[in-house]
Amino acid sequence: MATWNIGIDEKGTFDCFEESDSRDSSFVCAVVTQKKEAESVSFLKQCTIAIDSKKYEECYDERKEKFLSNLIANFFHTSDVSQNSGVDFLDNSMKFVCDCKYRDVFFERVFVSPGNTDFVGSRQNYYLNSLYEVLSHIFQSGLFEKNDSINIFIAERALEVTGYVAPAHIIVDQLFAECKRRKQKGATEEDFQNINNAIEIVLKYGYKDTEKKRAEALANRYQKNLSGEFIEKNRLYDKHKKEYHEKLKKSIEKFLTSCYPSFDGRIRIECQSARKSIFPALADIAANLVKFYNLPHEIAKKRSLIKGLNVKAFIEDGNIEAAAELIGSLFYDVPDKARPNLEELFESVTSKNYDSVWKILTELCIEKMHNRGTEGDQFSKTGDLIKHLDEFIDTYKPSPIVYARYLKMKGEFAQHSGSVDLDAARALVKKIKDLRENCRDKEVYAELYDIEEEFWIESYAQVMFNSFDFNDADYSRVLERYESNIKLLPFYSEIYTKEDFKDKRYSVILGTLGQALAFSGNHKKAIEYLLKDYSHSNYMRFLPASFLVVEYLRKGELENAAAWFKTQVKEVLGEEKTIEQFFHDVEDGKKVDNWLVLNFLRLWAYSLKIGKPIVKVTIPFEKWTERDYDPYPGGLVLKWAAICNFYVKGSKETTIALLNKSIEVMTKDSTFAINSLALSPMRILNVLDAMPIESYAKTYSDLCKHCESFAKYAEANPVLDPKTECKDVWEAAIILPFNYA
Repeated sequence: MATWNIGIDEKGTFDCFEESDSRDSSFVCAVVTQKKEAESVSFLKQCTIAIDSKKYEECYDERKEKFLSNLIANFFHTSDVSQNSGVDFLDNSMKFVCDCKYRDVFFERVFVSPGNTDFVGSRQNYYLNSLYEVLSHIFQSGLFEKNDSINIFIAERALEVTGYVAPAHIIVDQLFAECKRRKQKGATEEDFQNINNAIEIVLKYGYKDTEKKRAEALANRYQKNLSGEFIEKNRLYDKHKKEYHEKLKKSIEKFLTSCYPSFDGRIRIECQSARKSIFPALADIAANLVKFYNLPHEIAKKRSLIKGLNVKAFIEDGNIEAAAELIGSLFYDVPDKARPNLEELFESVTSKNYDSVWKILTELCIEKMHNRGTEGDQFSKTGDLIKHLDEFIDTYKPSPIVYARYLKMKGEFAQHSGSVDLDAARALVKKIKDLRENCRDKEVYAELYDIEEEFWIESYAQVMFNSFDFNDADYSRVLERYESNIKLLPFYSEIYTKEDFKDKRYSVILGTLGQALAFSGNHKKAIEYLLKDYSHSNYMRFLPASFLVVEYLRKGELENAAAWFKTQVKEVLGEEKTIEQFFHDVEDGKKVDNWLVLNFLRLWAYSLKIGKPIVKVTIPFEKWTERDYDPYPGGLVLKWAAICNFYVKGSKETTIALLNKSIEVMTKDSTFAINSLALSPMRILNVLDAMPIESYAKTYSDLCKHCESFAKYAEANPVLDPKTECKDVWEAAIILPFNYA
């Protein structure tokens, strides 16, 4: 059970007139850390000593809270430091923290809200929406495990930024406090006159007579004794401020419990001053570093400025798109509400809204499929959501193009889930074809034809691969036809003669043909087509990069495989990392995309096998047996972790435990293609004398009976046959083709 501390602060005024792409646009910033309060305070102290040791000593106070407050106010808090020491000193402080070698330890995960693009009716709504965007992103990031404790520290807000209008007597009181502060700093008569003018305006336009009288009495008293020590305590202001922050805490609690009911850890929320408390102070510093010094950070997903997380409220408000988005998102936490929510939604909308609803729900399913590397546990839930949607699609039918894209999404899900049901795939293709043949609009007809062909090239081909049918002849003919067609285009010479032209359809055909060749064992030709796929693709380029890692390893070219792994990392994460840096991410147990982890382990295992390890240390793999993994790619991750553990001479018990867990996750409630992947870890266990060959033989026989094309493939590749002798771990690791190994 881990304890997390989240500090949250804000930048800007959250004004209705600001532009979202402006440098001064408002945002909420959060710092997420597992560092304790004392560690974080110590870090800040060490920074201040290095920045200006003399000023650090001047800040000293025996009271810990006061000492920390002094350090924050004199070194880091924007308004305090700017007023007292100047912007240059503040800049120096921020640059020091930004360049500090421990920066990434304390600002490892920083999240900020995206720019606002909606019309803002109130500052409070704008701020709350930005806050919820950041919290949603954090809770969906995969950082937290069951039973974790989460402490959220929100920086206290001045009531003025919420739209609160202070009574006249409070404003007068504050103005005189400012007057006294300036007098102590040697302010001029002009300063006092400006404040007096402000007081006159307040007195003239006070809201209530009682407030006016009290304000006038205060003004008379202060004007007689500007040097006096007494400043009346703003009891009403403080009362309102306390009430506001109590309501803010309740609002956040309600938001988190309604959005993430499945999280069963402890959540504590506190509102604290960024001038006095460490975690809000870190968030304030991080916000400055993000805004002015390019501190690495994650931008939260945009969330529309809408009234609460209530499907019915959205529908009543006419915000159908928001309702559809919310239904889809809530499904993964509260699946039981999906059907009644969908019924309520479709019964409330007219046919003109069907397209927008189906587009949102289709895109959500696609997004979840593509996030399988980091959200593997949600993949099967996407299948359940599709089953719900199937019950509504024909009754609330969208336009032909939107319907066809929904059908294509279903085909994509089938391929990713390892289905070998060619009849089901053909049925989906036929539905798309029927939509096309019944269409009389030329442009719609052309687009439906494109979707039909995309389905055949992408989804149908992958279902063939799932059943171990890797015949590349059909894909070669498609490629020849496509290359002939593009030469007829009037702009062919302007675009298609360039080396790195981009064409999604062309790259998909190249990639599909490359995969077929890779599965067939023609590694040289496969690499040729996969390189072209990467070169001409402008969409999901991490896929050909990933495939090239596997193919270069099959050819025994470690350096090329390592280079393409770095490319895959950059395509997935959006930043460059060395293999050592990626290793440390895995070693530290960070939530890393499992497709990346899988290829890293393949790469590391091969380097260990040939005596050229890409990293010199190892990982405590025994902990991996306690984690939850999805069947695919999680099962393969466990298998390659076992192989790495074997080569670094880890305990045999751990190697066997990892292999057994790999088999368990790949054979439990999975489809044929994923079940078949268990053959390799079973064969390795047999090599290690930890599984009788009869167990492997039974699974092999069952798979052959289940799928005719697998039986044909196995007959042509006797390495799979249980009668074929296999005494080497590496040989057993790669008995399956390409990325099935």
